[in-house]
This record gives sequence, C-alpha cells and structure tokens, in this order.
Amino acid sequence: MKEFITKNLAKIVLIGVIAILMFFIYNRQSRLIVAESRLASLQTKFENIQNDRDILETEFNGLYATNKKLKKEIDSIKVVQDKDNKYFEYVISKHKAEIDSLLDIPNDTVYSRLQPIYPNPEHNPLLYPFSGNQIRQIYSTAISYPRLQYEYSLQSKILEDCETLNKKYELSEENYKVQVENLTTSIDMCDSQIALKEDQLSITRKQIKNKSFWNWTYKGLVIAMGAIIIAK
Repeated sequence: MKEFITKNLAKIVLIGVIAILMFFIYNRQSRLIVAESRLASLQTKFENIQNDRDILETEFNGLYATNKKLKKEIDSIKVVQDKDNKYFEYVISKHKAEIDSLLDIPNDTVYSRLQPIYPNPEHNPLLYPFSGNQIRQIYSTAISYPRLQYEYSLQSKILEDCETLNKKYELSEENYKVQVENLTTSIDMCDSQIALKEDQLSITRKQIKNKSFWNWTYKGLVIAMGAIIIAK
C-alpha cells in the first residue's frame, strides 16, 4: 500500500486537488444560489412595500385635494358669515332707530295708531283701561314684533352657517388625522425598505468578498495542479 501510494503520489495529489476544486466550485455555486434567492426575495418584498406606498401616496393626494376643497368651503362660509353678521348689526341698529322714532310721539297718537293694529270693529266699550305707560308698552311690542321676527330669521341663518362651519372644521380635522396616519404608515414602510436595501447591500458585499476569495483559491489550485503535472 505504501509502495502504491509512493508510486502514484502525484496522481493521488492531482485527484485530491481536483476533488477539492470541485468541492469549492459546488460550494460556491450553492452559496450563489442561496444568495441570489435571498436577494430576489428581498427585492420582491421591497417592490411590494413600494406598491403599498404608491397606494398610500394616491390616497394622500386624494385626502389633500379633499382638504383643500374643504378649506375653500370654510373660507367661503366665513365670508358669508362675516357679511351676515355685519348685516345683522346694521338691521339691529336700523330697527332701534325706527322703533325710537315711532315711539317719539304723544300717548294720544300712540292710542290712535294702535286702533288699526288691535281693531275694535263692534266699538264695544273697553273694559280694561290702560295708562299712558301701558299703552306705550303695548305699542312698543306691536311695532317691535315683526322686526324681532326678521332679526330672529337672520340669527337662525347665522346659526345654521355656524353649524355648517363647525361640521366643515370637524371634517377637515378628521382629514388631517388620516393624512398624519397615512404619512406615519408611509414612513414606517420607508424604514422597512431601507432595512431591506441594507440587507441586500450586506449580501452583495459578502458576495464580492467571497468572489475575491474563490478567485484566489482557484488560482492557487490551478497553480498547484500545474506544478503537479509539470513535476510528473
């Protein structure tokens, strides 16, 4: 056995070198397959996340457009509300001046003006006499009532505008909350993409490092095989 080994040492070494070389090639190819599979998997995850981010971006643009529209509606309502408030102040001032002017008359005139407002068609004697102050109070109520009705209708419209404005503000606030949630989710996804790219970069660097190692290993083995063949 010893004599056989001594006689065929070169062949045995050559076969061993070839076996080692084949092992290295197989090992390298296996590592490459695993690395490529890992890179492909990471890229698929990256693209899936990117698709989700694109959907989020579309949703965000829709939310932004909706909120922009809400802002215009809010500004429009505020303009109308400001106009109505100024008009309401004008009406109150106008009514006060009218009432003061209508009340600036003697009690007899007040009584005569009350006749068309509270007629007594049968001309029955009045059972309940009123003093001048009472007559003036009744007259004041009579002339104030239609004006108060109009002021009330204006106030109701202003109140409706306020309620509409509050609803628009609530919608806008809710829209902003959804926008923040959208951006937060997008940022988290972006962080995940960065982590995936870092993993890909790490695998690529390792491949480059391994490639350099295997290249030098191949060169050494080829040189060794050449030396054995020459020596033989």
